[in-house]
Amino acid sequence: KLSPEQVTATELAGEPISAIMTTAPGNGAPIGGLKVTTTIDMTVQNASTDAAHAELGVLQEDARAAAVTIDPATGAVRGYYGGDDSNGWDYANSPLQTGSTFKIMTLAAALQQGIDLNTYYSSAPYQLPGSQLVTNDVGAGCGSCSIAEAMKNSYNTSFLRLQDDLENKTQDTADMAHALGVPRSLPGIEKTLTENGGTPYEGIVLGQYQSRVLDMATAMATLTNRGLLHPTHFVEKIVDANGEVLYQVDNDYTERRV
Repeated sequence: KLSPEQVTATELAGEPISAIMTTAPGNGAPIGGLKVTTTIDMTVQNASTDAAHAELGVLQEDARAAAVTIDPATGAVRGYYGGDDSNGWDYANSPLQTGSTFKIMTLAAALQQGIDLNTYYSSAPYQLPGSQLVTNDVGAGCGSCSIAEAMKNSYNTSFLRLQDDLENKTQDTADMAHALGVPRSLPGIEKTLTENGGTPYEGIVLGQYQSRVLDMATAMATLTNRGLLHPTHFVEKIVDANGEVLYQVDNDYTERRV
């Protein structure tokens, strides 16, 4: 029988599967006819692909996009787009700088520590240690406004100040991201969301460090599910030619993360 460890998101991501050929232990004899039920919903899949193409259509030729849709109630991947080249780079499963989407991790940490969405923060330029002055996109700002408004408008400087108010500052942003589902290690990155294995720099709130689109979708699903994580998966069931169920996902399994 197949163990859950043999059915992994990394192996199956983005590839439609109707059957798997494997070998019997000991003699290497092929075993065929396995029926694999994936989690992909073709309506969601097609919408994901169309949305990515639409976004890319107005950008420069070398721009790339990725999209992952996860059902928060089960962890099932309903749509997955990592690019159009099946033999090329899978951008949904590749560690890349996240950008401002990562602000949600700092916001979640702040809410857990009792900082209210209506707490006001300045959006004025923010001085990092040293000489770098951080501003907002094209000089945007609100003067001083609620962190909810700052989130809506993605004000960099407001979120740097919010992160400063966390008990452990940048480390709390990293810890929240890990709690919500961002892995602590990735291929080529021994320790994620760290500065050479140590405390991350201030830029973590602005997406300075690498994670995958797949990880961010998992984190958003965990938040949507009120802090309960369902393991992200692509396969619902595997049945052999005789009708025996070799693998069945446990949709009732959850982990309280926040």
